[in-house]
Amino acid sequence: MLALVDQYYRSTTPGTPQDQRFPEPQPLPTPPTPPQLTDIRSLKDNKRPGNAVEMAALVAYYLAELAPSNEQTKALTRALLTKYFKQANYPLPKHPNMTLVDAKNAGYLDSAGRGSYQLNPVGYNLIAHGLPRKGGDGQVTPRLAKDSRRGMSRRPKLTGAPKRKVSR
Repeated sequence: MLALVDQYYRSTTPGTPQDQRFPEPQPLPTPPTPPQLTDIRSLKDNKRPGNAVEMAALVAYYLAELAPSNEQTKALTRALLTKYFKQANYPLPKHPNMTLVDAKNAGYLDSAGRGSYQLNPVGYNLIAHGLPRKGGDGQVTPRLAKDSRRGMSRRPKLTGAPKRKVSR
């Protein structure tokens, strides 16, 4: 029985060559890949960080993921921060150490020793998926001030004629 099946599949019909019956599979086309950003300035222009804290997270992301192999490092220090802020043509913060502390307090970096920080998953997701923000120029929208005594339910004061005291 197997011999008959084998003979059936090996035989060719008249006028049909073997190659036309079972064509060779073609390789799948490779999908287009997004261009790799290999320098900090083009990454900054593409992601458009809104403030120095976001830019510090972007520098940490660049150093951990995209930098050339001789520049890659997990640790971000004050010296590296100022070096890459200058390379990206981003305004230097007045206090680079406090920018790193603020980025840690914002949840983008973790402490990796004295004066050294590394990118954490929150910072990675901010840079990889959260920036650039949609519908804006990358600037963070300011929050409304909140009255600490009464919350947001504070009613505005009425203006007009002063109320008179009613005597009884």
